[in-house]
Amino acid sequence: MLPAVPSKVLDQNPRFQVLYENLATSKLNPNGSSRVSTSNEGTEKELNNIRIELSKRQLVIDGLQRVAQNAAYLPIELLQVIELVAAHSDGQLPDVDIELLEVDFEYLKDNADDVASAISKDLSKTLKQMLCIINMTGPWKINQSDGTSDSLLGGQRNLSIAKAIVQRRVAIKNDRQDLLKSRERIASLACEVLNAHTACLDIGIRTLEQTIHGSVARGTRAQTEHLSTVAEGICGKSVIAAYQAQSSLYTPELISALQNYTSHLESTTARLKRREGTAEDELEAYEEAGDGMRDIARRFAEVKAEIEKVQGEMRRLDSR
Repeated sequence: MLPAVPSKVLDQNPRFQVLYENLATSKLNPNGSSRVSTSNEGTEKELNNIRIELSKRQLVIDGLQRVAQNAAYLPIELLQVIELVAAHSDGQLPDVDIELLEVDFEYLKDNADDVASAISKDLSKTLKQMLCIINMTGPWKINQSDGTSDSLLGGQRNLSIAKAIVQRRVAIKNDRQDLLKSRERIASLACEVLNAHTACLDIGIRTLEQTIHGSVARGTRAQTEHLSTVAEGICGKSVIAAYQAQSSLYTPELISALQNYTSHLESTTARLKRREGTAEDELEAYEEAGDGMRDIARRFAEVKAEIEKVQGEMRRLDSR
């Protein structure tokens, strides 16, 4: 059976569509078998005969096996022989043991009627079960004498069986066609679901790209760079303003005056340090002299007052 192909694929591949329709309509049956007859009529008939003979042989073997298991009314020795013969016929015993079974074969031939009757009863039971499965209207009655079915003896019931078989075949064929159509619909629906899934993935990927690497991220990065540039500009402007304020405040005249005042302070400090050293030398001399301490104290007080006066003048100049 050919697999269902989505209609979209067929529309996109016209040559494949022609080949697929040719195979589906003229070359293959819905069940996958070929519509082209390649067998010879004589060979087909011979094969059918062989199949029939094999089926009969298999029916006898299966009957022997079931009789050996279920026919409790037969002698136990006969059941054992039937089981051995059925196993040998089914290929379960090697051919080298056939000479050992000659006695069993002779015993089976002597009781062939009983074995045949048991097999006939088993086949009648199987037939009854099959007819119960086939029959759609009511139970079947099996003659206990010959194992035949009363319903099979009537042409009306034969026609009803044939009609039921035909109806079943037609129903099966229709169900297969419906199954193929359902598979095609499911395949088409699966393609649509996959296309929708692909579209969703595409949208998701584009959204992630725009969020992480797209316009939103680029806008945020550009805004950050802009703010950084603005901050650098403001810093540069502040530095320039500081230099401008410093240049406007410290004019060349002010700088020269400050330098001159600094030199004056340095010379005054050096002079005062020299006077302080002289005063200290005089105090030491007074101390060594011993007498006239009051005079020395008076002169020291005068020197100290003069030093404080000079320091007050220096503070006044610093305050300017």
